Amino acid sequence: MGIEIVTERLRIRPAEADDLPALHGVLASNPWYLELTEGSGGEVGRYDLSAFQRDWQVASVTGREVLGAYLRPGGEAVGLLDLMRENPRDGCPWIGLAVVHRDRQRMGLGQEMVEALIQYGKGHLGWKRARLGVIVGNEAGARLATALGFKAMDRVTRRFPAGLREVVVYERRLVDRPG
Repeated sequence: MGIEIVTERLRIRPAEADDLPALHGVLASNPWYLELTEGSGGEVGRYDLSAFQRDWQVASVTGREVLGAYLRPGGEAVGLLDLMRENPRDGCPWIGLAVVHRDRQRMGLGQEMVEALIQYGKGHLGWKRARLGVIVGNEAGARLATALGFKAMDRVTRRFPAGLREVVVYERRLVDRPG
């Protein structure tokens, strides 16, 4: 079942092949993030559209969903989310990526798209909690997690194309504990 979410300013839906050039533009507008995750090896444009298309295809066979966030009205691609509904490591839903186009940052769109996804998961998918990881050094990601009520719970090392990175694991409980 594909996720379809509409907020006051956004429409969030599964990315399709025709969406990939615009969604790659969202990522490419954040070169510091691509350097952190993909590395550049000194090459401008190393993480190009074909690499993004490959990652989109891999996501579909590894239990992940790539979601685009589009402005309403008009449909401009402004955000990108990567979701794993149930991580095999811990059984929790994970938001693996939440990025907003550089030109649209600091407008609350990141909070809006992540909160909308969390509320959708809670209401339609029965989520009791959600997790996300923020690479150490991604201060904007850490601020977003905290602003959305996530609490740091662990620190792990993960391999990215750019090499090993320390990742802070955040969790947000979506239901109150009884008693």
